[in-house]
Amino acid sequence: MGYRHLKGTYLRVLWPLWHGSLIALIFWFTYEIRLVTDLIPGLQLRIPPIDTWELLIFALLSVVIYIGIGFFVWSYRFQFSLERDRNAHLKQRFFRLVAMTFVAYFGHGFLFVSWISRFILLWTAILSGIVVSLWDWWYAEWLRAIEMKSPISVLCVYQNDAQLQNVQAKRQHFYDIEYRKEAEWRDMDYDSYAFVIVLGEYSQQKLQREFDKIRLANHTMYHIADEHFLENVVYSPATLWGMNGFRYTPTRLSEWMRLVKRVVDVFGSFFWWLLLSPLLLVVSLVIALTSKGPVLYRQKRVGRNGEIFVINKFRTMYTHLSVGDWYGWEDAWKLKKELMESDANVRKGELQKIENDPRVTPIGRFLRKTSLDELPSLRNVLIGEMSLVGPRPHEWFEVERYKSRQRRLLSMKPWITWYAQINGRDALTFDDEANFDLYYMQRWSIRFDLYVLVMTVWVVLKWR
Repeated sequence: MGYRHLKGTYLRVLWPLWHGSLIALIFWFTYEIRLVTDLIPGLQLRIPPIDTWELLIFALLSVVIYIGIGFFVWSYRFQFSLERDRNAHLKQRFFRLVAMTFVAYFGHGFLFVSWISRFILLWTAILSGIVVSLWDWWYAEWLRAIEMKSPISVLCVYQNDAQLQNVQAKRQHFYDIEYRKEAEWRDMDYDSYAFVIVLGEYSQQKLQREFDKIRLANHTMYHIADEHFLENVVYSPATLWGMNGFRYTPTRLSEWMRLVKRVVDVFGSFFWWLLLSPLLLVVSLVIALTSKGPVLYRQKRVGRNGEIFVINKFRTMYTHLSVGDWYGWEDAWKLKKELMESDANVRKGELQKIENDPRVTPIGRFLRKTSLDELPSLRNVLIGEMSLVGPRPHEWFEVERYKSRQRRLLSMKPWITWYAQINGRDALTFDDEANFDLYYMQRWSIRFDLYVLVMTVWVVLKWR
């Protein structure tokens, strides 16, 4: 996120780990207690026929199901929820009890040969409810104490004094709220705020203009009103301190999903780097042997929030004819301009295309056709500048020609591959490509990313 994190924010990432560890310890404790045959004075209990391995599997299933339910009911958040999350934790424990009871009894003879001890099942449920509840209470209070020492900054825009008084009466102490009247709501720098609250009725044009700035800071906007007519946003009903409205976000990437996408990017890029390393070596040798100059081509591109980064690709042009800070300089730029103004430019507009480009080497044509020239960009994914799937990264002079609507593309990390890649690629106009990218951003999911990756492989394999 663009704003300053709370010290407690990162500690909240550990919350699922603590829950899993506590439940596993309680299973171990109840298992050890059940093996004590003289637990009740004067009564000698028989040694139970407990299959240790099956119980271990059951315990691991219980931990996984509990944490999975927690994510489903939004028990785990990177920062303190706008409403108290007690109900979410109660739902999590209840559904986990129902699920594990179902697994224990209906899994007999299928998942488990032996019966799961009813003593262990009952007392694990009771103790975990008590222990986890006490832990959650203590952990939450501890995190809030940390967060109160450095409250997060929130911007609140209001129209009249009644709205201001309503918010001030309900505000919570771990938010440092900066109030701005409607007349002062312009030319704001949103980077320093965690999220933005907008109270009252505003024109669609003004809301859209300001949210397009907010989204570039990767933030959320709460609009306490009835309208939900903004374009290219993900919105949902929300309750903020007892006030009903809508929550606007640039994409479906919540805090946890952003972390999941980053983990997929890191492991995915590292896996493909190892798998394709022989191919990368062969391509590097062919480029080095067929034309003079470096194997890799480096070029400045515009990433998320307009940040400039250097992309790495296999060089597909002759070095002295390549444009960029490290290559052909004035002669290369002059040739590019001539080509853009000639009949060889078969696609006008923001994204231009030169047919039979004389600057491209023979091996470069093959690399471009098969998208193999993009493979070195896996390094950019690994260090966090790009993502495996996302909007297309453009050059600075292309971004300067963006329409206001197209600047919304800068609210996500750019790609190795992208949705437009599998829907026409170079045959698309820039507007069509931007529409595909905006569609992807609003409907993002892990499944969608996997679909794009699989279809990219298919598009490359069917090349002929």
